[in-house]
Amino acid sequence: MRYAVGAFVVVVACSYTRPADVVDDGRHPIDMSSGSGSGSGSGSGSGTCTAKASYGAVSFAPGENAAFNVAAAGSTPHYTFWQGDLHDGSNIGSIQLTAGLAPFAGDPTPGSFTLGADLNFQTCGVCVAVATKGTSSSGFAEYYIATAGTLAVTVVPPASGAGQFTAELSGATFVHVVTTNGEPTTTLDPSCTTAIDHLSFDLTAGAM
Repeated sequence: MRYAVGAFVVVVACSYTRPADVVDDGRHPIDMSSGSGSGSGSGSGSGTCTAKASYGAVSFAPGENAAFNVAAAGSTPHYTFWQGDLHDGSNIGSIQLTAGLAPFAGDPTPGSFTLGADLNFQTCGVCVAVATKGTSSSGFAEYYIATAGTLAVTVVPPASGAGQFTAELSGATFVHVVTTNGEPTTTLDPSCTTAIDHLSFDLTAGAM
């Protein structure tokens, strides 16, 4: 399983569509790639940061954010994810909770989680990210992972089926993650950062 932002959900005219190109390579259930293979791609840091310095406090009109609950299948663990439009082109914020990855011994549970302890998209059980469209004609240009902040999760869906997903993100800061051939690596580029002061959601996570 690879963690690639394109596979959270794709924002198209403020509607959300689950992409068909999620790949399970045995590591992590979310495909953070663009699907097209585009993105930074060179393996180097970004020369021009495509994220805003800060998105401030973000709110959502109906249809501007969505959540999904994915049951375990084969080597892919149960995970729940959310994505919202950051109102800056096609830039998105995303949150994923994955069963069996720290801090979860089993399925995701409610709690208050301090972000920044795990800056690896392949191993974080609580992953908070920003993906930017930038000037790329397809896919996402850059990926950012949360380095600080708090995610307060009050309701999570069951291990399978639809269910409520309620959470609040506050004081989140992010750093650019270098990509190689469109794939996020574990190398961070501190020259590009962004922030989200606050956002919250209370949605029914659709079953997948």
